[in-house]
Amino acid sequence: MAKVKYTDNAASLLTATLNNVDDPATLSITAGDGAKFPALSAGQWFPVVVVKTTKAFEKMKCTARSGDSLTVTRGQGGTTLLSFAIGDVVYLGPTKEFMDELLLVEDAQNGKPHYCGVAGGSANALTLLGAPTVGSYVDGLELAFVALAGNTNAVVVVNVDGLGNKNIKDAGGAALGVGVIKSGGNYRIQYNGTAGEFRIVSGIIPTSVPGDFTVGGQLFLPGGLDIIPKNTKMLFINSAAPPGWTFDATQADRVFRGAATVGAGTTQGGTWTISGLSMAHTHPISFNSSAGIGTETQAVGQTPGIATMSSSHYHTVVGNTAAASTSTVSHTPGWRPAYVDTIVCSMNRGP
Repeated sequence: MAKVKYTDNAASLLTATLNNVDDPATLSITAGDGAKFPALSAGQWFPVVVVKTTKAFEKMKCTARSGDSLTVTRGQGGTTLLSFAIGDVVYLGPTKEFMDELLLVEDAQNGKPHYCGVAGGSANALTLLGAPTVGSYVDGLELAFVALAGNTNAVVVVNVDGLGNKNIKDAGGAALGVGVIKSGGNYRIQYNGTAGEFRIVSGIIPTSVPGDFTVGGQLFLPGGLDIIPKNTKMLFINSAAPPGWTFDATQADRVFRGAATVGAGTTQGGTWTISGLSMAHTHPISFNSSAGIGTETQAVGQTPGIATMSSSHYHTVVGNTAAASTSTVSHTPGWRPAYVDTIVCSMNRGP
């Protein structure tokens, strides 16, 4: 339903005087002429111009009409409150404020944002000045502005041209995450008439981007959306979970290997003990020596944990015997792979 109303040839004369103090005020016009002016519902209005015989005039905003009585808000468009006499002219004129309202509606329907410059107010309570001035919160109204500061609360409100505070939500109508609005960022918000709130439809991270390129730990897209879905788990070469992530210890002390099949990404198995890598084993040693020292070389397979090692080693035996003997040998290999400790973290929020 249109906010501003208009009819052709709506003109009349005052039937009662009007001082230069009362605001709002009631205009009494010639009997029967009230029907020339629009009928109004709650929230609607039409422009009124009252002209003195000296041609001085005052612009007013009629917000209600009852028969031949018009309820008006005075001093519109920068005009001054004047005193008027019986017989002064009253007419519905296409004032600048009226035309701005029509252009505002047209722009909103065409998706044209009104640039409001740098926001005023505070980080969580913004004030914007429209160009042209916004007359009312129209469904689909879009405003573009530069953020004054990053938001520190989930509840963020905006007051456009003194029309009153309205919440700013994300594109889906959810409360903003702390830090979604960045200082110096360019944002575009659209008014949702059904919900009675503004929603961010696009946002540009400022040129000076922090090194992690994140907002509260989430990669940012227009409208406050996250690229990484909630509960996604990733490896980090960090000493602690980054902002927006939670440390996950379920994979502690495991070696990570690539899955061979789709769907095997959570499979767990085997053991791995690397510290010291020390073991003792027993195997027979056969040799043939009638006297002195005999030396035997033998390949031995060893399985510490899940890793299999094969090596050649030497046993020196002193004595005279032709019989096979059994020897227990302890090995402490010095091999250890290069490594880096990683942590597993889970994304706190996201789509």
